[in-house]
Amino acid sequence: MQRCLVLGVGRRLLNNQLFTARTCSQCCTVTERSAALSHYIHRHQVTRVFCVLSCNNNMSFNNLNVTCLPDDETLKISFEYSHNGLPARNFNLQRNKNELLGQSLLRLRANMSRFLNKCKKKKKERNAIPKVEDEDALPISVWRDDHQLSDTTPNVEAWTAGSELHIGDKVFHVLVNGPAVNKLIIPSSMMVNFPVYIQMDCEFTDITQCTVTWYRATKKDSENTDGVREWQEMSSSTVYSPTMADMGHRLKVKCVPQNMERNLIGKAVTAESSSVVNAGPGYCPFETRHQFTKEKTDELRIRVVTYNILADLYSDSDFSREQLYPYCPAYALNIHYRTPLLLKEITGYNADLICLQEVDKKVFEHDLLPDLSLSGFEGLLCLKAGQVPEGSATFFNKSKFKLVDKHDIVLSEIIESDSRFKDILNLLECNEQLMHKVLQKQTIQQVSILESLDKSGQLLCVANTHLYFYPTADNIRLIQIAVCMKHIEHIIEKYKSKGQNISLVFCGDFNSDPERGVNLFMTTGSIAADFKEWKLNGSTDSILGMNLNHFLSLSSGCGYPVYTNYVGGFNATLDYIFYDNTCFDVAEVVPLPDDSEVVLHTALPSVVFPSDHIAQICTLKWKQ
Repeated sequence: MQRCLVLGVGRRLLNNQLFTARTCSQCCTVTERSAALSHYIHRHQVTRVFCVLSCNNNMSFNNLNVTCLPDDETLKISFEYSHNGLPARNFNLQRNKNELLGQSLLRLRANMSRFLNKCKKKKKERNAIPKVEDEDALPISVWRDDHQLSDTTPNVEAWTAGSELHIGDKVFHVLVNGPAVNKLIIPSSMMVNFPVYIQMDCEFTDITQCTVTWYRATKKDSENTDGVREWQEMSSSTVYSPTMADMGHRLKVKCVPQNMERNLIGKAVTAESSSVVNAGPGYCPFETRHQFTKEKTDELRIRVVTYNILADLYSDSDFSREQLYPYCPAYALNIHYRTPLLLKEITGYNADLICLQEVDKKVFEHDLLPDLSLSGFEGLLCLKAGQVPEGSATFFNKSKFKLVDKHDIVLSEIIESDSRFKDILNLLECNEQLMHKVLQKQTIQQVSILESLDKSGQLLCVANTHLYFYPTADNIRLIQIAVCMKHIEHIIEKYKSKGQNISLVFCGDFNSDPERGVNLFMTTGSIAADFKEWKLNGSTDSILGMNLNHFLSLSSGCGYPVYTNYVGGFNATLDYIFYDNTCFDVAEVVPLPDDSEVVLHTALPSVVFPSDHIAQICTLKWKQ
């Protein structure tokens, strides 16, 4: 099939859209890929559409992408150029919008001159020199509506939809903010029966709009002696789950970016895996838990997951490998091994709300957010204070909820800056050493306000946190949970004052077992000033204490299992889903893995458990 450009009214109407011609001669029948063109042809009784290109014409056509954003002073010009059979090269220019076109073309000529001269040198070394023009002999210009634009035209007016860049006998059609894939990567860890999600950096598109095709090398790496790979198409799905037949083979993926709203298709990009498909761990205990979550929830039910997924920031160190988790093979601690397990586990729970802790920024951006979006989730990340690249993430099913607002806080900052917390600040000022410790903590509380799409007029406040971990710091955790609850009460009161119905689900790793103050405060609504955890056995961090209260009626959605965290020498229940029991009933709780599965590899994490915590899952039912 020949690619051709529609001339005349069709061309101006569609800003140089490309169409596929069924025939190519003096004139051709065009496959109408645009409703606008079809309507125009019918209205004006056009029976034949003439083409710029015929079989004996030497002109060739390509696309050139211009990235031009309203708030940016520059625009970016990108295209791929090949000359006389020489290797193609990507050219990228970033120029000021108000710069004159002539200056930009001067820079482009200089860049192309270096490229062509380098090609000359390589060909000369091979004793095969093709005809390569100097930059002065290679005309470069920008055209629109069959007229060459003046060199005094500002860039912002020159590089618009409908313009063309002419370089010798090549024509590049300008697409403004066209869909593009800048980076495409297949994860290095590919295992049988674990979905492989591509990682991509893209503009003006997303993974849900792209066309993805997967290929497998026809030979295993061990059988490929000449290093030349041939490929067999395997799947056209966005996600590929390797089978036993793929073991030992490399994979390749092709991604064609599209922008559905603007009916644009960008340049296809391919990527090959850097390794082969491996066997993987086989059956994982979380797959037994999936038997309880095969189906999505009905209306008026919400399946909630809270899960500390063990940040790569903390697992990827000699201390973690040698001291914290010496029983876990180093490869199983690697985030590239754990990520496929985490994704398969989390997606298999068919949740409506997912609250995660210890989420690396890079894992959120490259894995969790794009991959969970394929399952219909929207995700939010709240990083800890300072330069810590991990935090808490909340995902919600877009078929159940829509985002109304966010009220994230850094606990230490709000204590000092907000008068509502003056009583807590006064308490801390009684012990300067403790105050310093509390105000140095980077703990955050992520708070998202969602509107239920099942229950009309109902809002849901979803809170997510990870309290300070140190074993003897019970009083610090009491202060932190008091700040969290005071912040939540303020938010709920604000919405209720507007006459809106709002409920609460508060998830997290609270680093406190059920017998201690955090859980008692959450479920009873109060802690006395003389509560034992204010005083730490004579420690210099002890304080006199204060009365803590909140007005919400909360319960633990998963009850109190024996443990939710299991590492060498320690296990305890630290993770909770607290819910408003005036608005919800618990419909289901997903059982924990059997104890024998947890200790089979000594402790967590292991080759079949991607974290040292166990996900807590329950289904809440709105009360009528």
